[in-house]
Amino acid sequence: MKLNKEKFLKTEVGAELENCIKVWDNAIEERRKVTPGWGDPDAGLGFSYWDNTCRCCQAQWEVYKMVLLQFFGVEYCFTRTDEYFGLVTSDEENWLFKIERAAATPPPVALNHRRPVRSPAGRSKADPLLRGTGALYKPDFPV
Repeated sequence: MKLNKEKFLKTEVGAELENCIKVWDNAIEERRKVTPGWGDPDAGLGFSYWDNTCRCCQAQWEVYKMVLLQFFGVEYCFTRTDEYFGLVTSDEENWLFKIERAAATPPPVALNHRRPVRSPAGRSKADPLLRGTGALYKPDFPV
């Protein structure tokens, strides 16, 4: 059976495979940040969480890899560099998908983002955010 990459990636299996690889790449990066001796082991969710996530994603990938080989006769490898990550054959000629790092990173979130409060009609007068203020804006985060 010939592999149509675009159609395959639109299937539930293809979408889950792509998600698995994205999560795995992120988990590898997060694990690196909290690896004892390299980063701050107390930051975030910790080394053991990210290490377990990496192991689960690798186990899922091994199953997806067998499915691709069994049904389509193509053996893909997971690859990652500072510029990109994705699935490619060992000769690096046939990409199932390749994600550039600049496109993979979410835009930074502004810390001072505020949203407008339309009207206090739906709020209780005892609401501490409205009591004694004539403010038109309130922060999205606790102050």
